[in-house]
Amino acid sequence: MPKLTNSKLPQYCRLSQKNIGYFWKDGKKIYLPGKYGSPESLEAYNKEMASLLEERVDKQVTVSPKSGGKIKHPLTEITVTKDLTIVELLHRFGEHAKTYYVKNGKPTGSAYQLKVASDPVKEHFADLKASKFTKLELKFVQERMVESGLSRGVVNARIGRIRTIFNWAVEEGLIDEDVAIKLKSVKALKKGRTKAPDHPKRKPVADDVVEKTLLLLSPVVRDMVVIERETGCRPGEIFSMTWNQIDTSDDIWIYMCDDHKTIPYDIIRPIPLRAKCQKILERYRDTPPDAIIFSPKRNAREQAAEKAAKRKTKRQPSQVKRYNNKSTRREHLVGDEYNRKSYLNAIKRGISRYDKTEIKAAKEENREPVLLEKWFPYRLRHSAATETDHTLGREATRRLLGHTSDQMTDRYVHESIEEIKKMAREMERKLKQN
Repeated sequence: MPKLTNSKLPQYCRLSQKNIGYFWKDGKKIYLPGKYGSPESLEAYNKEMASLLEERVDKQVTVSPKSGGKIKHPLTEITVTKDLTIVELLHRFGEHAKTYYVKNGKPTGSAYQLKVASDPVKEHFADLKASKFTKLELKFVQERMVESGLSRGVVNARIGRIRTIFNWAVEEGLIDEDVAIKLKSVKALKKGRTKAPDHPKRKPVADDVVEKTLLLLSPVVRDMVVIERETGCRPGEIFSMTWNQIDTSDDIWIYMCDDHKTIPYDIIRPIPLRAKCQKILERYRDTPPDAIIFSPKRNAREQAAEKAAKRKTKRQPSQVKRYNNKSTRREHLVGDEYNRKSYLNAIKRGISRYDKTEIKAAKEENREPVLLEKWFPYRLRHSAATETDHTLGREATRRLLGHTSDQMTDRYVHESIEEIKKMAREMERKLKQN
């Protein structure tokens, strides 16, 4: 069984049978109050982890062999810059991240990404004084990331996050400003001049591919995909949609999202809902005003009802009882709202079902199967942006996506081959007229 080590805190886990959180300590499961992922559960977990860290303060910590042996780090006694080690700096930043990188009581993706970025720094330089961490050490970490097979974009992003941690330390007076300034001299990896591979840029997903996928998605997920494609909103803005945030007083409904990524910058995010979106949302009118509209629990209920409706034989009383218990248990096991992972997995299952059907049909018809392109939800935002740009122009696209600069919008607009051909034909026509 998992044991508590000096270098790693116990992981926050889920007990699926009861939908509660727990962690391992000394070979035993420690259960947490409240539902898994709830503020109550996360707060209890954070308190337990803080207590474990305090227990380690006065003990020797075994670090990576590459860092040179054992160190002591009494965190509460650090008062001057020269005494702060890397492991202590990262611990302090971790405590700061628990309260700063939080939305609706839950850690954001930024908190996780910052931790992942700092892990190799901790692995190789845990006992090094933070004031001695120079561009050479950062360059070493960068090279280790490349050797691990990470793409160029991921390496550059993680190096930037490491700089963010040191900039925070400067702001808090933990290290001298010169330390952070020198780290800026480590240049980002350039395309074609590094061994790190380049992943293809995110592109729109073809509408015919989306249409084929929709046929094999559950009703709730299918509605989410259509609304995301129509509005160009982020997946996270769909997950948190409630009727309280939707103004239905006009022919165009406005969804005033209060849970988007630019809220910390006081940016208002109005999302227009046209007739197609309104027709979809009418099906969810029975949802309480402050409840999540597209709920996994509703999806579980509807899937169970659909399966029951397709049943051809009559159920016996004992079977009815078992069916009711089974459907209730399914609803209990799913979360209160979708997240990036569950939404993506739902789409992957739809694509997998389509491919399975296509392979079977191709075998019967003695032909090669035409499998569906693998795509992920955020590409729908690129599809909507490109369509809006071709129809209404760049300024309208920027406002639809909620961007503050044209440079950001440029990343979402993609020229299609057909549009290029159309412009070339128009130019040829005008040249012939002259």
